[in-house]
Parts: sequence; structure tokens; C-alpha cells
Amino acid sequence: SGILSLNDKIAYTDEMLATIFRRKKTLVQMALNTFEMLGMIEVVNDTITIPNWEKHQNIDGLDKIREQNRKRVSKYREKQKMIASGECNVTSNVTSNVAVTDGNAIEEEEDKDKDKEYIEFFEKAWKLYPEKKGKGQISEKIKKEIYKHGEDFTRAIERYKRYVGAQREGGFPLRFQNGSTFFRSGYLDFIGDDYEEPIRKKNAAKKGNGFHNYKDNEEKLSEEELEKMLLKNGR
Repeated sequence: SGILSLNDKIAYTDEMLATIFRRKKTLVQMALNTFEMLGMIEVVNDTITIPNWEKHQNIDGLDKIREQNRKRVSKYREKQKMIASGECNVTSNVTSNVAVTDGNAIEEEEDKDKDKEYIEFFEKAWKLYPEKKGKGQISEKIKKEIYKHGEDFTRAIERYKRYVGAQREGGFPLRFQNGSTFFRSGYLDFIGDDYEEPIRKKNAAKKGNGFHNYKDNEEKLSEEELEKMLLKNGR
């Protein structure tokens, strides 16, 4: 209604406000006069009112809340009457609450199991990889990403191992990528149904000068590895 009141019958006075806020009456009166000058309040018959109260309120929302509270109180009282008369099973609420609690606990356990699953998968894959360097550099996000690939990821490791083996048999001294490099992005070259296995060439290292496969694999060698091959073949 816009009236500053304690209840429907008692309106707040400057003395009451001074007591509530623990301030001097003169200070409260000064504040009220200032509010009135600014148009924030109006004092009508010694009653403090707020102008345009309804303009600043969500009347429909307040009415809806009051109605919901009324129904809630009515429902509670009706239930209490049924309990008192023996018509309602008191344990029903307890059982339902326990069921909800158990359901939440199950969901939490399932979430924990999922967390364990991606970590266990990562550890399993790491054991399969030959060059175990940079394990601490692999973020949780990457671990979850490779977990989504499932067996395709472990298959990619095996493919990569065969690829390096084939290159070495061909006389090309290719080194394995560090584990952190392969797990972050290196595996992408070896995953998917369109991957083609390398062709192994027996005794290929005895032919030529050891550089017959250089053209196809030049991007796989570092500068240090190229320098070693040049020194080896220049003897």
C-alpha cells in the first residue's frame, strides 16, 4: 500500500525508526525531511508513505507469491490433520526423502566412476607408448579428449609404432615423438579408418647410400638427425 508500517494498524513514527536504527531522533527527523524534499516519501497525517508505490512493485508477482504461500500453508495444515487422525503414513515423506538422497548419491558415484575411467584409460595408453617423456605436460582436457577416442587411440599408438619400425627397416633412423607430443596431437596422423599401413621393405638399408627414402620422410627428421646422417655417409 506504500505506507511505512509495522503492521496493518501501526504506522512507523520517527521515534520508532530512531529506536530501530539506534540513532538520535533529531538525526532521523533530518533524514526524513531530506527524503521528503527529494520526493522519496510523503508524510500524511504523521504517517510516512512512499509515493507511486505500485509503480515500483510487481503487483502480479506479489499476488502470485501470496497465493502460492496460501496454498502451501493450507496443504500443510491439511496434512497435519490427516497425520493427527491417522489417515496419513508419516513414514512416506521419510522414505521419499531417503530415495531422493540415494538417487543423488548414485549420480555422484557415477560421476566419480567416469572420472576414474578417463584417468585409467590414459594410464593404460601411456604404458603402451614407447617414448615416455612429458607425462606431466598432458592436461586433464587432453586426457578426456583421448578417452573419447577409446580403442581408436590405442590403435593409433600401435600404428605409429609399426610406422616407425617400417621407417627404421628402410634405413631411416626415425625417432619416436615424446609422449606429450604424440598424446596432444601426434596421434591424429594415425587415427581413423582411412589410415594406410606403411609398406615394409626388407634389406632396404643395404641399397644406395641410405638416403633413398629421404624425399618421402624429410619432414620427419630434425636438423640434428640430418647432420648425423651426413657425417656418417661422408666418412
